[in-house]
Amino acid sequence: MRNQQSGFSLVELLIVVAVIGIIAAIAIPGLIAAQKRSREASAVACLRAYTSAQYSFNATRGSYRRYGTQAELAAGFLDPALMLSGLRSQYVYTFTLAPDLASFTCNADPQTTTSGDTHFFTDVSAVIRLEEGAPASVTSKPLG
Repeated sequence: MRNQQSGFSLVELLIVVAVIGIIAAIAIPGLIAAQKRSREASAVACLRAYTSAQYSFNATRGSYRRYGTQAELAAGFLDPALMLSGLRSQYVYTFTLAPDLASFTCNADPQTTTSGDTHFFTDVSAVIRLEEGAPASVTSKPLG
């Protein structure tokens, strides 16, 4: 009498593992690229929010050409966690206010190369500028 066993053979299991490996090899680079794009979009959104908060501060509490400090903006105009830590979505934000409080700039730079390759910059003009692989400045190309 023959012993009837049911189940998968070793060859069948190896084929399934190989197929899963191939699918993962195809999908992972796309996932990493999507994460970078997501972080870069978050950086742009933070720069827009910062510029908007500065204009709101100027309209409600400031006077002509007077913008808010980080502490003033954190007190109701922008997320205090961003203003006080300068970190969000693996980007480092550098907020600079002129001594006379008449102008501001903000840079968003990736923490590491896996965070993204694009650096962003904005100032009182509210134009977001970008640079690939180096810090952005007022001379960088505009977004969009």
